[in-house]
Amino acid sequence: MKPITWLLLLLGCGVVFTACTPSAPAPDPRRAAATPTPDCTFSPLPTGEMLVNTEVTTPPPAQARAGEVINVAFNGGMMINAQERRCAGESESIILTPNIATAEAMTRFVRISLNNTALPGVRCGYTCDLQITIPADTAPGTYRLQISAWDAVFFDLEVLP
Repeated sequence: MKPITWLLLLLGCGVVFTACTPSAPAPDPRRAAATPTPDCTFSPLPTGEMLVNTEVTTPPPAQARAGEVINVAFNGGMMINAQERRCAGESESIILTPNIATAEAMTRFVRISLNNTALPGVRCGYTCDLQITIPADTAPGTYRLQISAWDAVFFDLEVLP
């Protein structure tokens, strides 16, 4: 075989080999558009805050004795910050801080009073389970029990002899 024939044969095989070798697939433009990573910003909502009113889940008993411990439970009674998360100019979600689902991490002081006489207060989170001791020297009669978190709730409590 003449050298030129070898050269042509070799070049032909190279072209056939290159054409038959699989190459990397072309990127799918839909996939690139579906997974952008834009910068996101947080901005306060117009009011910048939201009040979660007190919801009593376990009210106190209507009657108790001096020295007795009564139980009261409630949720809420707090102010939370509300922010909007915007990504690529579009509103994506509303962020509450503290997040109500995990608000146990945030505590606040809850005031307790019996006819405007302060009883020991407590610190609790979004959910409060209170054990309130009626003072041992409380005279029999009807009293107003007040529990104040952000807002206040009132209960009539009869102290028995």
